[in-house]
Amino acid sequence: MSLSPRSTRRTLARSGALLGVVLLAAGCGGEDSTAEAFCARVGEATFSQLVFSPYVDGMGTPEAWAEERLELVEGLEAPTAELEDDLAVWIDYLETTSELERGDDGLVGALTEEVLAASQALATYQQESCG
Repeated sequence: MSLSPRSTRRTLARSGALLGVVLLAAGCGGEDSTAEAFCARVGEATFSQLVFSPYVDGMGTPEAWAEERLELVEGLEAPTAELEDDLAVWIDYLETTSELERGDDGLVGALTEEVLAASQALATYQQESCG
């Protein structure tokens, strides 16, 4: 059985995030360097102010919109321990959205209160800490 490119990418992204958590726990990284890496990665996107904004109809296809953001957050570590769950929720939302099509009822269902809270927390951190 072979994995699809999307499944492989998700597995690698989760592995990278897990490795980052392990390194931080072992004292091999610091929150400052993680925050700098987070801001640098998010800031390099041409749509940097929209990285953590939920999908809105008209922003292209849900798959293309989500894939663009998934590529950006692959292997990205949360800038603070408090945002680890928020980043995981956001990545799950992107993965779900990447499998949907315009007009799909799942788009509305995927945008839960938890996703909105994660989106807001990550966007607020980006605006306040990344400049």
